[in-house]
Amino acid sequence: MLFLAALAALHHLLAEVRIRDIGAALKNVRPLLLGMALAATVASYCVLTVYEVLSLHYVRKPLPYRQLAVTAFISYAFSHNIGLPLLTGGSIRYRIYSAAGLSGAEIATVTGFSTLTFGLGAILLLAVALTFEPATLAQILPLPAAVARLAGITLLGVTVSYTLWTALRRSPIRLHRWQLAVPAVPVTLTQFALGVLDIGFAATALYILLPADATPTLPAFVGIYTGAMVIAILSHSPGGVGVFEALMLIALPDGDSAAVVAALLVYRVIYYLLPFALAAILLASREVTLRWPRAAERPSWPLGAIDALVPPVMAAAVFLGGLVLLISSATPTLGGRLAMLRDVLPLPFVEASHLLSSIVGLWLLLLAHGLLRRLDSAWQLTVLLLTAAIPFSLLKGLDWEEALIAGVVLTCLVMARSAFFRKGSLTGHAYTRGWLALVLGAIALTGFVSVLALRHVPYEDSLWWQFAFHADASRILRTQLVVVVLTSTWVLRELIRPAPPFDTGKVGETADVARLVASATRTGAALALTGDKRFLLNPDRNAFIMYRIQGRSWISLGDPVGPDSAWPDIVWRFRELCDLHAGRPVFYQVPPTTLPLYLDLGLAPLKLGEEARVDLADFSLQGHRRSDLRHSARRAEREGAEFAIAPRGTIDERLIGEMGEVSRQWLDRRGTREKGFSLGHFSPAYLRLFDCATVRRNGRLVAFANLLTAPAGGELSVDLMRHGDDAPYGVMDYLFTHLMLWGQEAGYRWFNLGMAPLSGLDDQSLGPTWQRLGTLLFEHGEHFYNFRGLRRYKEKYAPVWEPRYLIAPSGLALPRALIDVATLIAGGNRGLVLR
Repeated sequence: MLFLAALAALHHLLAEVRIRDIGAALKNVRPLLLGMALAATVASYCVLTVYEVLSLHYVRKPLPYRQLAVTAFISYAFSHNIGLPLLTGGSIRYRIYSAAGLSGAEIATVTGFSTLTFGLGAILLLAVALTFEPATLAQILPLPAAVARLAGITLLGVTVSYTLWTALRRSPIRLHRWQLAVPAVPVTLTQFALGVLDIGFAATALYILLPADATPTLPAFVGIYTGAMVIAILSHSPGGVGVFEALMLIALPDGDSAAVVAALLVYRVIYYLLPFALAAILLASREVTLRWPRAAERPSWPLGAIDALVPPVMAAAVFLGGLVLLISSATPTLGGRLAMLRDVLPLPFVEASHLLSSIVGLWLLLLAHGLLRRLDSAWQLTVLLLTAAIPFSLLKGLDWEEALIAGVVLTCLVMARSAFFRKGSLTGHAYTRGWLALVLGAIALTGFVSVLALRHVPYEDSLWWQFAFHADASRILRTQLVVVVLTSTWVLRELIRPAPPFDTGKVGETADVARLVASATRTGAALALTGDKRFLLNPDRNAFIMYRIQGRSWISLGDPVGPDSAWPDIVWRFRELCDLHAGRPVFYQVPPTTLPLYLDLGLAPLKLGEEARVDLADFSLQGHRRSDLRHSARRAEREGAEFAIAPRGTIDERLIGEMGEVSRQWLDRRGTREKGFSLGHFSPAYLRLFDCATVRRNGRLVAFANLLTAPAGGELSVDLMRHGDDAPYGVMDYLFTHLMLWGQEAGYRWFNLGMAPLSGLDDQSLGPTWQRLGTLLFEHGEHFYNFRGLRRYKEKYAPVWEPRYLIAPSGLALPRALIDVATLIAGGNRGLVLR
């Protein structure tokens, strides 16, 4: 919205400016001026590195200048272009400085101190400009001169007061558990000086490029520049784009507008885009260098790292390539080049190429989203369109620059073929609201450029039907109409199209689910047979996701079931399905090995606890560490316990009745109800699908557990574990130990004991709030759940512990997802509040 408002302001300010005038002004920029502006830019970024030196000395963690200079340059180049400096610059500092031994609090202090240094310099410059030259800021700050001068005097008082405060205060500032030392007066004065120098050099870089008749004196211009920059930063428009340019045009009304726009464009490239490109290269080089030692162990790692970066990079390149084609179609063709075509090419070829080039540009904007999601079909169509864009660009006006851009992007895309492997239909592809807004913003920019290009052409109805080599206005009008119609059609389709069909079959209705469960590598896949799940199957029907809907959360139980190669496509389909129905995707009990799959979806992990798995290869009741298990098993045997396996085909009505009585006693004794989703519930149909382990005492059934097996992965586990009132002491230890020995003889490698909720969370003061809260519940929440007791019980079997995560959207959606998962497992709100 701010960007569109800035476009509207620029449209008004450039009422008398022609694009050809801007082009001519760009050609008139002298190389000497470019060199001087570049030197001022280098000086500004060098001052920014001194910001970093001062900040690190403030936290008493000095680093070598080379390391901190690179970090400062990268962080400032990113924050200048993206905006939100505390977030962008702070994230990059954390990425680099945490490896150098700085804590999160220290890095946050460095970021805040650097921001304060810039702020002090900006306040001082504004104060001086408002006090001594109030008229210079009258255009961008609509204040009377007296009010502006009063504001300047007030700001000067603020700077003096702050300096005196740092001189007089001795005790540190306390913020909860943090404390910040008050900077000494020399440090404060250095901050003011650095801020003034940084902004002064940045303003000088633009001042050099502006026409002489457009600018006041350099000191007065620095005040104008500071005011425009501060407002642009507060607007949060990325890099202040549009907002800064509009304010500078307002503040410099006396100069040649075309020359001022040309200077602003060159300044944007020199001060923003060139440092941003260099910073991106430095950051990428650092990441590759940091991981290069792994290449000896995993030679495929560098290619894998590059492959992970390809989709977003190529999506951005294709989007920008499409935008270039659209803007080119919205501007007049260079007359000299068109004259060359006139002698060798019929007019219909020129007209058709101009129109088709714009259509290709629009489609590239849309296909970029498919590339971001690694769609094979998007890659194929993009290659075809980029191939067509090259001749279209040449035939419509010998635009070899556009053809070169399309050729470079096409070459990179063909070389990166392996990164686009997802099989998905473009017609069923769901666009996010953010991408919708991005495309509409690009179309709005194209419309703005076309209006600017045709501003001095009187409108006539006959323009629509003029076909001639010199009729640029007619071609642009027809092109813009086609683009607007196609964009409107696409937007309308996205808004009204129905949700894609999806399989909600239950077991017994979907034979593919039972087939895939039988060949699964993890025992948790068998929970698809409980009868309470919905399923999303991929088109090849060789993988599925089992899920339930609770509130707005669409909760998948674990990873997809099926071959690993099918997982990326089906999790994206699930993500898109949730988006179409305004739901939040949630993946419950995900192992650490598949976290990258869900991070690619833009979701955040939250550690739930740890899962215990016993290695059956060395399991034995012999030895000191398993003496407790040996004692419990022998005591149960002395009290008449007998272990047996009831194969699935032998579970008759009599055995089901005995199990039902044991289950009723189990639930009554605990005062609870059946759980669901991640656990099975007592159901004769469900129990008959599995072998069951039974424990009898004097011929009477006193305990049972149904067995979940995954032969492909060599894993064995249990789901329902119930024992009755007459069960002997240690009956569950007796049942588990005999099951593990039985599984060992049957050739299983692992016995899965399930998860211990909230165990294994780190209680670090700077850790995530959830981890600290989870640790608190684990230590003191025995009234609600036997967290510590469950962990101690499973520890007896000397298992291997592996973390398990909840994957969900970040922010406020995360606690809502936790509540929905707990409610779903508990069987509703009433079950959630029961102990």
